Amino acid sequence: MSSSGPEGDLIDYMYGDQPAEGATIVPAGAVPSNWTSFYCGLLIGAVGGVLVSLAPWLAGALILVGYGLAAWTLWSAAKRFGRALCFGFSLSALLGALILAGDIFFPATTWSVISSVGNFGLMLPAVVLMPWVLGLMRFAYLLIRPSARSGLPGRPA
Repeated sequence: MSSSGPEGDLIDYMYGDQPAEGATIVPAGAVPSNWTSFYCGLLIGAVGGVLVSLAPWLAGALILVGYGLAAWTLWSAAKRFGRALCFGFSLSALLGALILAGDIFFPATTWSVISSVGNFGLMLPAVVLMPWVLGLMRFAYLLIRPSARSGLPGRPA
């Protein structure tokens, strides 16, 4: 602590080399984990789903960025379930790009599709659940389909 009084304590706190009591110290090369990026992507995509009926161009951009980020974090997954989820999030990001392009090039058609889906109250559940449903369907397909390495008749070994 400084002996120059309370004003000096504030200056030492702001510009001093010592961390404040209770402060979190982050190492210089720290990077957020893949789970942080994945959850941020989920949150951004869900916010895009909320905004579809208000501003389709913004919603499409948020869905594209959010679910694209989620798919990007799952890109290097070595397991079948991770690859299947990556597939689901990639297709959902593509849907966001289609909403964005549709609102730019065909706004009347995009608004009519959004209003017809919105009449049933399915917009937010569809946007939030679609990547998971597509991923689970892809995972079921990967489980049912025999592997090319299984040596079954009719398939190369």
